[in-house]
Amino acid sequence: MLCSKDNLLAAVRTSSALELVLSFVLLVIGVSLVTSTHFRMALGPSVGSAGGGCLFLAILYVVPAWFAHYAAKYHNKFMLLVHTVLLGGIVALQLIIGGATYASALPSFSYDFVGTCLVNAYLRNETLRAACQEYFESDEYAGLMLAWQTYFNETLETQTASNMVTVLQDNSVCCGLGPPEHCRPDYRPFPTTFPSTDAAVRQACSTKSGYYPASPSCYKGGSCAYDYPMGSCGLVGVAGNSMGCAKAFHQHFSYSMRSVSLGLMGMTSLPLLMVLLSLCLLFKRKDEDVLPSMTTSGMFHSRARVYVAGDVRRIERIDF
Repeated sequence: MLCSKDNLLAAVRTSSALELVLSFVLLVIGVSLVTSTHFRMALGPSVGSAGGGCLFLAILYVVPAWFAHYAAKYHNKFMLLVHTVLLGGIVALQLIIGGATYASALPSFSYDFVGTCLVNAYLRNETLRAACQEYFESDEYAGLMLAWQTYFNETLETQTASNMVTVLQDNSVCCGLGPPEHCRPDYRPFPTTFPSTDAAVRQACSTKSGYYPASPSCYKGGSCAYDYPMGSCGLVGVAGNSMGCAKAFHQHFSYSMRSVSLGLMGMTSLPLLMVLLSLCLLFKRKDEDVLPSMTTSGMFHSRARVYVAGDVRRIERIDF
């Protein structure tokens, strides 16, 4: 029988091992997020917070795993109850962390609006340029600049470091981070919540109006029309539909982070099943009911009365 006592005990013992597996998976995810410099630059401090949350969950899962092991070993109802309550609380916390991580990966500005702000021809309109200025001065864009410049600097040391960015530029038909021929200097430092780098200012421009600093692959006239291009796209002339890659760059990190958050929330289905199994075992009797032995001879023997000789003579003297 599926819900028999033996099957439930085996299921709870298995849940103890599965909770340790979940703990290990969350540990790997947490360490990956905390140590991922590019993600923390592109999406901000929320990535580090999500990683810390995963590490905290990894530690927490060890506690109900211990209770599950001994609850199944001794069929201890108190330990089963503690295991159920702890696991339910961890599931709720994991859903909160997953939901908060998903929300933090969403863009502050719509992708349609950002895409418009990155096209060369559109920014020739002063009204649109003024509307886009809020985006270019935002911390979200500052994080993207920091991550892009980090990739660019890594490329100067190792050419393969920019493989991801080069593929992104080719697939998205864009070049550089910001809009071509529309560099605007921003001498503010990067927010202190981002990982520290050697970059002193957010955006430096060339002496040529609207142009970016020269790079190894784009240096005509000591300046470049593109914002730190990687690969050969910087050698292509700027057209009206030429655009920067900030939108595609954010989507790359955002979609990856949202996948992680959905995975975190989806993983709660397993501990929820464990909670149900623990509840089923909690309401199972520890031992099967045993009825007392009742034989016919035993019943009559318990009701029989022994009379002695004195009792017999006393009864004979009674006058009925």
